[in-house]
Amino acid sequence: MMAEAADAGVGPKTRRSVVPLVLGLAVAYAALAIYVGSLVTGGTALSLPALGLPMAVFALSQMMIPSMRLALDHPFSPRNWVLFLFTLQLIVIPVLIILLGLGSGPLSALPSSGFITAALALQTLAYVGYVIGFLAVTRGRQDARPAFSTWEDRRPPSRFLICGAFAIGTVGLFLRFGSLGQLIGYFTGASSVAYDLLPVSGASRTVGQNISGFLLPFLGIGFVLIGCSAIDRAPSGRLRRLLLGTVVLLGLAAADGLYNYNRGAIVMPFLAIAATFSLRGRRLSLIVVGAAAAILIVVVLGVGAFRVALFEQELGLDSNGVTSPSLNDTVQVYGQGPQFLGYLLEMTPPSDTPLWGRTLVSSALSPVPALGRSFRTTSATTMYNDLIYGPGGASDQIVPLPGELYWNFSALGIVAGFAAVGAGIAFLDRRARSATTTLGTYAIEFFAFWVGFLVLVSVQVLSEITLYSGLPLASVVALDLLRRRAAGAKLVTRA
Repeated sequence: MMAEAADAGVGPKTRRSVVPLVLGLAVAYAALAIYVGSLVTGGTALSLPALGLPMAVFALSQMMIPSMRLALDHPFSPRNWVLFLFTLQLIVIPVLIILLGLGSGPLSALPSSGFITAALALQTLAYVGYVIGFLAVTRGRQDARPAFSTWEDRRPPSRFLICGAFAIGTVGLFLRFGSLGQLIGYFTGASSVAYDLLPVSGASRTVGQNISGFLLPFLGIGFVLIGCSAIDRAPSGRLRRLLLGTVVLLGLAAADGLYNYNRGAIVMPFLAIAATFSLRGRRLSLIVVGAAAAILIVVVLGVGAFRVALFEQELGLDSNGVTSPSLNDTVQVYGQGPQFLGYLLEMTPPSDTPLWGRTLVSSALSPVPALGRSFRTTSATTMYNDLIYGPGGASDQIVPLPGELYWNFSALGIVAGFAAVGAGIAFLDRRARSATTTLGTYAIEFFAFWVGFLVLVSVQVLSEITLYSGLPLASVVALDLLRRRAAGAKLVTRA
């Protein structure tokens, strides 16, 4: 009887803990089966046998390390986000290469198989470094879901703060576009200032547009504050909750889509608000998470296609017979396929490295107004784009972080750099779970998702986001905390 009761008590939990293991191994083993099939039939895997290395290491981590599996208690967590990105890079892209071939993207020629093999080894090493860093902080422990029960914790952001954020964001909107017609033209492709960040367009930015870079993020923060307020108040009625959620998500999409349709600027706030709701609102089921992820992927691909079409129209490429990249090419380019890191390795003379951190400093400082101007020519982004397009060409490709770390500190730098990413994700995940306010949870999750995005982007991207989006968000969080402390002091005085 006692044994049966014990089995009944632990059964659902045991089954739930098995699901991430089964999912992880199913994905890895399916990829390995495709790899082995390609070897046997003399396919792409025979000429690039190293494609199986990241698959095997990923499968081993899923089998041996529970914290590297899908976290079901917090589905929209930065930890799961990093797992998704590494799955894309180590599993999905090698499978695409086997089935559909290497995508060249902006490369004039693909690197040799030897350098692609080296790139696959370095990407796998980056994953190993991430695992080491994550485990160093968590030590294999699973954080329990926190409870937020006090009235002060659940106190929503003030209306004054919400209105202030929208007011500042509106000023930034006016400085960015100058008129309602230009704003409407941004979404229709008729705005003359919509894409002034594109170097080859020959456009220059005004002082007002430079200032707007610091003010415009407050527009999105305003919708974030509404979302945090809705989570804190937990409004009754399914229809009311649905309407509030729709307003917040559509508002975020519109506000964060104002940065030349940058998909990262759109996706990260979505993920952060979903993660905040998952922690402080209601736990989301895997079905809801899967449906939301599918919708988000469709939106990202749609926005990307719209962005490319508008850029081609502005540059006159749509009438020159230029064809849009295939889905296979797009996934491999944005997922940093090994051929792009391999191209970096092949085009870099061994005598030019190591750089001992010089490009890392330049990449971190280059987004800073005025001060960063002298660092932009020596940043890793500029060096990488010069390798692809030649000096003075476009600057639209993001240098792979393993490549930048390899330039500076060789393979050991990759392990150390991604160990720092893993440690950062573990630390931020813990802090998000223990944050005392909903807005604080959002801010931590927002930054954590961008840190996790370093799997695919560079130090310069994180520096730019920290400067132009992180600082405005931090200022709003600080004002909210000051208001709470002032309110708490008044209560103590009255008592």
